[in-house]
Amino acid sequence: MLSTYVLDCDEAYLRNSRLDNKPLPGRFVCLEVSDTGSGMDANTMQFLFDPFFTTKAMGRGLGMSAMLGIIRSHRGAIAVDSVLGQGTTIRVLFPAAGESEDITGPAKAEGVDIKIESGTAQHRGTVLIADDEELVLDVCKEMLISLGLSALTAENGLEAVEVFKRRASDIACVILDLSMPKMDGLATFGEIIRIKPDAKVILSSGYHEEEASGRFPDKKPAGFIQKPYTLNNLRSAIDRMLK
Repeated sequence: MLSTYVLDCDEAYLRNSRLDNKPLPGRFVCLEVSDTGSGMDANTMQFLFDPFFTTKAMGRGLGMSAMLGIIRSHRGAIAVDSVLGQGTTIRVLFPAAGESEDITGPAKAEGVDIKIESGTAQHRGTVLIADDEELVLDVCKEMLISLGLSALTAENGLEAVEVFKRRASDIACVILDLSMPKMDGLATFGEIIRIKPDAKVILSSGYHEEEASGRFPDKKPAGFIQKPYTLNNLRSAIDRMLK
C-alpha cells in the first residue's frame, strides 16, 4: 500500500531515521510504502542499505543504498519497520516547504557546508551520463538534479557519442561507464575527445581506479568514480572536474 501525508515530527521520532544525520524537528511530507509480505529478520535489516546487498537470487542491491543519498541531499529521514512473516513498512520523510531553510545548531557547529547539504549546487551546467544500467542512469540523474545540475542520459556508447555531438557546447562534464554495449567506455572516450579535446570526463566503474584507468593506453579520463557511489562521492568528483 502506498500513502502520503504530512507529519509533525519531534526529536524522539526522528531518532528512528536510518541516516546518521538526523534532521531538525518540524513538519515533514511522508511517503509510506507498506506490504504484508514475508518481512525481514534483524540480520537482513542490518544490511538493508548496504551497496549490492540483496536477498534475491538475481539483483543488484543498489536501489536502497542509492536512495539514502537522495534522501540525505534533501535533509530528510527514513524509517523502516518490519516483522518477519508479517510485512514491512518504509517511511520516507522530506522537510515540508519552508521548514528547512533556517539551519542552526549542530550542523553549523560541525562546520558543515550548509549550501551543499541543502541540495543547492556549487556549479551550474549539464552533465551527460553514459551507462547501460537503467537504475544507475535514473539514480545518478536524480543525484545530479539534487545538486542543481541538468542531466542528459545515454544507454550505450554509440548513443553517448551522438548526444555529445549535438550538445558538446552545453555539456560541462561526462560520467562514462567503462563497460557498455555497442561501444565501450574506451572507444566512447576516444570519440568524445576527438569531438572536443578538452572534454571533462569522469570514468565510472566497479573496478578499482588503477585497473579501470589502465585500460586507456594513451590519454586517460580526467576523473574517476567507483561504483557504487554515494551522493557525496559524486559531488566530490563533480567538484574536482568543474572547479
